[in-house]
Amino acid sequence: MNLLIVEDEERLRNSLVYYIPWEEHGIQIVGAAETGAQALQLIERRQPDIVLLDIEMPDLSGLVVAKHVCKHHEHIKMIVLSGHDDFQSAQKAMEFGVSLYLLKPAGAEQILDYVLHVANQLRETWAQQREQLLLREKWEYYLPSVRDRAICDILNGKYERERLGVLNNDLQLGFMMDCYYAVATIELDDPFTERSDVGLRSQLTFVLSSMMQTWLAGHQCWVYAEQNGKVDIIFLLQNNVVDGLIQVHALLEKLLGHIRVCLQLSASAGICGSVGTVETICAQYNEARAALKQRHIYGSGIAIPYQAAYCAGQGVRNKTVQCIVQIVNEEMEQEVTLHGVAERLFVNASYLSRLFKQEMGTSFSTYVIERKMERAKHILLEGAKVYDAAYRVGYRDVSYFTKVFRKHWGVTPGNVKQNQGNGVGAR
Repeated sequence: MNLLIVEDEERLRNSLVYYIPWEEHGIQIVGAAETGAQALQLIERRQPDIVLLDIEMPDLSGLVVAKHVCKHHEHIKMIVLSGHDDFQSAQKAMEFGVSLYLLKPAGAEQILDYVLHVANQLRETWAQQREQLLLREKWEYYLPSVRDRAICDILNGKYERERLGVLNNDLQLGFMMDCYYAVATIELDDPFTERSDVGLRSQLTFVLSSMMQTWLAGHQCWVYAEQNGKVDIIFLLQNNVVDGLIQVHALLEKLLGHIRVCLQLSASAGICGSVGTVETICAQYNEARAALKQRHIYGSGIAIPYQAAYCAGQGVRNKTVQCIVQIVNEEMEQEVTLHGVAERLFVNASYLSRLFKQEMGTSFSTYVIERKMERAKHILLEGAKVYDAAYRVGYRDVSYFTKVFRKHWGVTPGNVKQNQGNGVGAR
């Protein structure tokens, strides 16, 4: 414990320094100043814990020194020595952070008692600060694990709204209670990862989770690594629900691509088909897990939306196919390709191909040709010329259009023109 003595009277100053057994009580004198200016210099250089301060000095009064210490060195404790029982001075001293106010002449024993009293207060304060620091360090050390546990429990629907709000605030999770969220689950699907030991799988999961957190740093989302090797991501949806889910799908396709490039491993993702608030997010989590299980149907290495609906009771799968059908019908004059549609819908082309065939019972390319040929027949039966019909269903080469038409209907477009009103026979 370091003590600075400030006293302009030399005899009293020497007595305070040399005739009180400071060291026996763990107090070390770090300086003795005879003026206020010298006191300020020593305070800056020696950084004492306690200042024993005379209030009346020729240059700067003790109150000026106390005010400076209070403003710039709040941790320093001050004891004032005054030759006058001046209530106003005492009041000012207390306002400037002085701990104790002693009247001269004070005996050595009384001064020692006062200094030791303040020293004990400081030691208690330091002990409390150390304890708080240790608690803070422990809290910061365990906080990531506590947050992960909380997110796991939230995904599994273990909290009511009130309890959830308290945890959200206490753990600073950052959830907005009344906003909508989507959930995705990612898992490596390479065969060797299933056969690998627990330690390796745990390491791969940690790497995968860390990569997700890095790549998603600019997005409002929460990443949680499960012990079973899966990584869950909760997305805050900024836009309307349908657009938000489409954007999540597009983002996950990019993430799976990053995994393939960086880890040289294949991973699949399941995406919820609905959205919910943070207190009901368990439903979205279950949808994402169910969607991930469908990779044995749709294939691995892709992001798979859940088949159930958000809009008008219709599944995301049906809605996606409806979007494709709408594009084909509305853009009959253009060349409509699977990859072009997949890019517009932010989904994987191979997944879209399998999804379309499962839903419609035919391949995408076959469906497009059938719709174009149906439209072409209708146009021809309305009296249009063959090259007009070809152009209106996206064919610029009339001879190629004729070949496709004949293969589909069993007759040429010219035959249809010649037999208007009689229909087109079966193939």
